[in-house]
Amino acid sequence: MNPGNALQCAKCGARFYVPARQWTRDEWKDISRVRTGFLLAAAGVVLVWFLDLGSVAPFLAVSMGSGLQVLAAAGWAVGAAGAVLLVGGTFLAFAGRRPFEYTYGGKAALALILLPLSLLFTFLALRFLMGNVDAFLAEADLLGVAWMFKSVLLWSFVLPMLAVLGVLLLAFDLQDGRGLRLAFIGVLVFAAAGLAGVLMGWLLIDLAPQSPVASTFYGAIAPALLPQRFIDIAWRLVFAVVLVKTYRRIARGEIPVPPEMGAPAYVSA
Repeated sequence: MNPGNALQCAKCGARFYVPARQWTRDEWKDISRVRTGFLLAAAGVVLVWFLDLGSVAPFLAVSMGSGLQVLAAAGWAVGAAGAVLLVGGTFLAFAGRRPFEYTYGGKAALALILLPLSLLFTFLALRFLMGNVDAFLAEADLLGVAWMFKSVLLWSFVLPMLAVLGVLLLAFDLQDGRGLRLAFIGVLVFAAAGLAGVLMGWLLIDLAPQSPVASTFYGAIAPALLPQRFIDIAWRLVFAVVLVKTYRRIARGEIPVPPEMGAPAYVSA
């Protein structure tokens, strides 16, 4: 005997007719949550870049003047809004996972952990490094300051790996072939551009004039942090496209498909 929920005959292999069912009201709400979540995450992953800019502003102020504290404040404000959108969008995508339960949910839960951790660790690392820069400045230790600036470049590349992995996990399960290729391109862009930013910054610091005049030395090394900051936006734009693409797939009714075979995709109102 075939179980009541069987899709085909266990003996002869003939497929049974399974009537398409309509989405329930709760399922529509969940689908809407996921769709909105991906759109918010797309905006957030780009706006979080301003945190990168704001976070290095105190280091730039070492040689370029305290006026850059305004840049830090603006960067943190816009970047914090982006972080809220990114984490909030990820939460919505996770909360609405029920209609996608056969293909989606576990990776989104990991993304919901990794994204806040990346933000927290980056903030703590930069605060620690800034404290060491202040200590070396007080001792007029030029070599120590240079190494701290190199450390800023290194940790600014290493710690966002958690964010890249989080965004990749968030989007991974709902991609078609083109979306997957684009997502992996985003990872490659992060790795290649990130390493290039670190090496470029280190080279600029090594080539900084070794002048006994402190202002000249500091003025030469602080701008070395900027190329990495602007390179960093490249992978964010790639992943923003991936997330928007996922939003559009849901909005067009391509996904999700109910577990029952033969059920039509929903059409958004």
